[in-house]
Amino acid sequence: MDEARAGAGSGQVLVTTDDGSQGTHGRGTDGLGELLATAGATTVYAGGPRPMLRAVARVAEAAQIANQGAGAGAVR
Repeated sequence: MDEARAGAGSGQVLVTTDDGSQGTHGRGTDGLGELLATAGATTVYAGGPRPMLRAVARVAEAAQIANQGAGAGAVR
């Protein structure tokens, strides 16, 4: 993954993988709440399996930030 290109124009990108092969080792939602609280984000974009997208949506909604997920099937 080209993190610099993925974050072009957005200010900050949070990359986590369950095996630590890219970004930080952990879950997609690890650190997301803190990032949203400090980054001034207006939208969260996420890609992955539906359970992770649901978790990201919960964190974003708790922070009152719009979110869009891309994965297999509907997020909700």
